[in-house]
Parts: sequence; structure tokens; C-alpha cells
Amino acid sequence: MKITSSICRSYCSRAGLLAVILTLTACSMAPPTPPITPTSAEPLVLQIFTYDSAPITQVLDLMTTRFKQAHPEVTITIVPISSDPVQQLAGLAKSTNPPDVVWTIDAVTPSLIDAGLLLDLNELASIDASFKRDDINPAALAAGNGQNSHGLYMLPAVMESVQMFYNKDMFKAAGAPMPTATWTWSDLTAACKLIQAKNANMKCIGYSNQIMPDPSWWAYLVPWIKGYGGDVLSADGKLSTLSSPESLAGIQAYANLWLKDQIAATPSQKGNCFAVARCAVVFFISGGVSSMQTHIGDLFDWDIQLMPAQPKGRFTGTGTYGFGILQGAKRRQLAWDFIKQLATPELQRLILKQRVGMSVLKSLANDPALDSNGKAPLNMQAFIKGNEFGLAPRAYPAVCGNFYSGIVQSAISQAFIAVLSGSAKTDEAFKQADKAIQSCLDSVK
Repeated sequence: MKITSSICRSYCSRAGLLAVILTLTACSMAPPTPPITPTSAEPLVLQIFTYDSAPITQVLDLMTTRFKQAHPEVTITIVPISSDPVQQLAGLAKSTNPPDVVWTIDAVTPSLIDAGLLLDLNELASIDASFKRDDINPAALAAGNGQNSHGLYMLPAVMESVQMFYNKDMFKAAGAPMPTATWTWSDLTAACKLIQAKNANMKCIGYSNQIMPDPSWWAYLVPWIKGYGGDVLSADGKLSTLSSPESLAGIQAYANLWLKDQIAATPSQKGNCFAVARCAVVFFISGGVSSMQTHIGDLFDWDIQLMPAQPKGRFTGTGTYGFGILQGAKRRQLAWDFIKQLATPELQRLILKQRVGMSVLKSLANDPALDSNGKAPLNMQAFIKGNEFGLAPRAYPAVCGNFYSGIVQSAISQAFIAVLSGSAKTDEAFKQADKAIQSCLDSVK
């Protein structure tokens, strides 16, 4: 079924996953209004506050189709996220017609909880015998909790890890070995130099095209920091440690893909270089597979492999997005009926088959829906295997933001851009980032 928009057209600066990389800051709100019981004369409309772009909309289409089979009388409308999601939702929550279902992601959920915008789903879940909590991956469930909360505020839709997409034809033509599950970054760098020697005016690795986050995205940068023995925060979360010697070594090694080895495309590059065979490697999530299949078609053969390892181990970013219910939702039960589908094998199997995300259910870890049936990519299991060395985003106080927005995101992004542009040395740039973040951390002690 087509989902209609009730407010405005989608606001998205990039496609695919970039629908989730927008500005976000913590905010406060007035006490939520109590649920409103609709009269029998009112039409049944379920409003969903979400980004209106793939792969999120692809998952919503699957949910809506199944939901309408049981509730044909209900109209589904989209309330597009068009600005800071916390601030926008806080304003909508005070209106006479607030949304019911709320899209959220692991790093954003704490800010929504702190603002009092999300309903604790535990009560609805505990009285619903059809809801099977035990089959949901515990790490995915944990993404629906706040930093200091034991509630359940989000039902996970997908559990993702960033892995390597590579052009098999381009590797073969250059005489480069095919990537394996034991590769290091030294292996990939050597292969990339062979590929670039055969392809003039092309960089091997694409980081900055339209369906990809920019190079400072935490799921790219933080694995390098961890891979050299560093971290973004101290164990107790009280100190920003971006400028520790270990962290700086990882950041510098990552920056050297551009500055020294020159195998990565410039951040200003536009377009999907991988889909048109203008780069040989990109790093992304399984939710991007469907789009890649559509754009690549039969142009070349390609596959997925695990993220290469750094000196201290193999690391990659993981993440979970899903849906919750607004604290002041008019139709809580209908909203619950809509989102609880995310815990069913039937819906999760459809998500797998459509290649718009990896299942959050333990029972589907080896489901036949993962089989490629001879169609690229063959190695979808890399996304499951990759969770074994995945890094979840570290939590910061809501007032400081997170890896997607606010002080934390801006400080890190500005520092890395300064390094790549040559306007600052790595240690100088990230000492400044630490200073900005530490100032915020100190303010909430």
C-alpha cells in the first residue's frame, strides 16, 4: 500500500541511510497530554513520525501492507521528519493532532526519553501474549532503552553492521586478490593500489557519494580509533579521549587513506561511484543492498566481505533503528498493533527477502531468506558475522548530543574535515574537539 504524507514532502539531504544522519539536540518539553479517546464518528488514522526515504520507507511499506490486512478501516499517514527530530516531535506532541508512532535510532532514543516523548512499551508488551520478546536479539532490544532507564521505548526493526561492498570484476581485471574474511587494511590498501594503477583518474574507495555518510561518520571513524587501542570516552564516560595517543594514531591512520595512500575519494565527490563502477569499494549496511541491486543490475559482479582488521583487531559500527509510541498518542493500542509486527518472523523474513535490513530475531539467523539464489551479493552472512565485532555508539549526556548531532557530532566532524583539508594537524584538531566535548561533559557533572 502507498503511504501518504499528511504534512509535507520528505526532507532528506541524502538517500538511504543518510535519512538518519541529521541534526539532533536534546530538548525539554511540557508534560505530555493524556491519550485522547476518539469518538466513533472520527476516522481511524494512524500517524507515523518518520523519515520518508528508503530503506525506512521500504520497511514501513511491508508493515503497512500486513497491518491493513487486519485493520482495513485504518488510514496510515506519514508525518515527515523535516528538522531536528526531538524538537520537531516536542512541538507536534503539544498539538491537537500529534503523531502516534515514532521512528527512532539507538543514539537518538535517549534524547527522546529524556524529553518525555516516548511511551514505555513494557505495559503493552506484558499483556500481549502474541509478543515474543525472548526471540529478539538482546543487543537490539537494548537499543530501545535509555542510558539510565530499564524501560522499553523502541521495538527494533533491523540490526545493522557496516561491511565492505566490493566490485569483483574490478579486482579481477587489476590482478588483485579477492577480499577474504581475514583481510587487514594493509591487504585492502595493496589491492587498491593495483586497481588504481589499472584505472586512471579513479580512487579505489568511495566514502562521500549520495547514499553514503561523510567520512567523519562515527561508524567509519570510531573503528579506526578502537583498532589502534583508543576510544572516544573513558570507561566511566566522564572524559573525552579523542586526543589520547592511541586515539590519534587511529585517526591519523584513517586520514592517511586520503593524505598518504591516496586511495579514497575526496569528500566533495558526488554520485554513487560504486553503482557506476567509478570506485571499487564502499562500506555500508545491508539496508543499502536493495538499492545497489537496482542501480547496478548486470553492470558488474559484486559481493560483500567483512570489514578489514586494524592492528588491535577487527571493528565496525553497528546500529539499530525501530519504532516507538508517542507518550501522548491518541491511539496507543493501534500503534502497538502496528509496531509489534517487528517482532514477528513473518515481517522480519520479508525484510530479509527484500534486502532492506538484517533481522533482529535470533530464530532467523540462518533463515533461507538470506540465500542469494545466485544473485549478487552472495555473502549476506557477512552482516550477521560482522555483529560479533561490532561497536555500538557510546552514550553521551543528552545536552551534549551524540554521534549524529549536537556538540559531539559537530566537534568530531569539524575536526576530521580540518585534517583532510590540511587546515589543521590531527593532534591540534582533535584536542580542540576534546575541549569542546569535555566542556559539555563537565557542565553536567
